[in-house]
Amino acid sequence: MENIAIGTTQNVSLITESAGLGKRFLALLIDYLVITGVYIGLIITLPKIINSYIVLVFLSIFLFFYNFLMEIFFNGQSIGKKALKIRVVKITGEGAGIFQYFIRALFRPVDSFLGIGLIVLIFNERNQRIGDLIAGTMVIKISGEVKIEDTVIEHIEDDYKPLLSRTQIEKLKPEHIELAKKVLNQAVKTRDYSYLKKLYDKLVLLTGAQSDILPIDFIRRVIKDYTYYA
Repeated sequence: MENIAIGTTQNVSLITESAGLGKRFLALLIDYLVITGVYIGLIITLPKIINSYIVLVFLSIFLFFYNFLMEIFFNGQSIGKKALKIRVVKITGEGAGIFQYFIRALFRPVDSFLGIGLIVLIFNERNQRIGDLIAGTMVIKISGEVKIEDTVIEHIEDDYKPLLSRTQIEKLKPEHIELAKKVLNQAVKTRDYSYLKKLYDKLVLLTGAQSDILPIDFIRRVIKDYTYYA
């Protein structure tokens, strides 16, 4: 599966790997096995207690909202997605919200009809089904190991002196620092520094700070300053 560029709300592209068709299919299969287990359980037990029509209604509701509720409570993952280490996110790379999860669930029957969703997914570079396209989401691979470079925390020296003031740093949100770390790490790894100036301009605009140091050094200092004040 190729890496794809995701445009962010800060107009900086990040490289994120979308979940392939195989992983999504296996995750869906696991979810259907879970749903089937619930269905069998209902057939065996509930009809002895309540009307079978009520069981059918309950099952229909469960089928419709299974992924919706799972993705809400498990941060973009169902049981199948968690097992395959994939997750629903916005195409900006940020975590999806209730609205996006609901749209995906709402259009799932449309995706299932005559395999339309599968066709769209195959011919979409981000492997998005119809529900993803409308909700502005995609499914990505995630790492089972959380590393410090994936968080907003940065190692700082005991005698570190911040470049920016607390007031300036407090204008930034955790997602700004996450983005800065990802862009910086990507630039160092690939030796492609074309997006650092855009990120630098954005950080200057958000903080109101000015500096005569190189953009890459300014970004590093902003990340460290955020940890220092936090």
